[in-house]
Amino acid sequence: MPGARSRSTSVVLLWLLLHCGGGEGTPADPGEGTCPNDLPTREVCADGAPSYRLEVAPIIDQRCNICHYAGNTQSSVVLSDYDAVFARRRTVQSRIYACAMPPDPAPALTPAERSAFLEWLVCDAPDE
Repeated sequence: MPGARSRSTSVVLLWLLLHCGGGEGTPADPGEGTCPNDLPTREVCADGAPSYRLEVAPIIDQRCNICHYAGNTQSSVVLSDYDAVFARRRTVQSRIYACAMPPDPAPALTPAERSAFLEWLVCDAPDE
């Protein structure tokens, strides 16, 4: 059915247009609504940061790179590898902590994903 495939492609493109912006703008206040006020302290780093390769990169691949990839004209933010994420780590931390990423209607990060990502960022985002 050629028409169904065309409609499906159009829906995906529309979703990308609406939800894969450049990541600029004001994030929500982390103390409001359903966004938890859970930024870890550096004390968590004493036990070691989550592994980029084993924990953080899979989250980025599954949850962020739907929009944040090279060539996406709707988002200038590319998170394709460690260096790209590390270069934007403060913005990434701010956006995740404020529950601004991933944007609606994409599902929010799970508590485990959010915790691992934020702990890794708070612990200076090591390449391990």
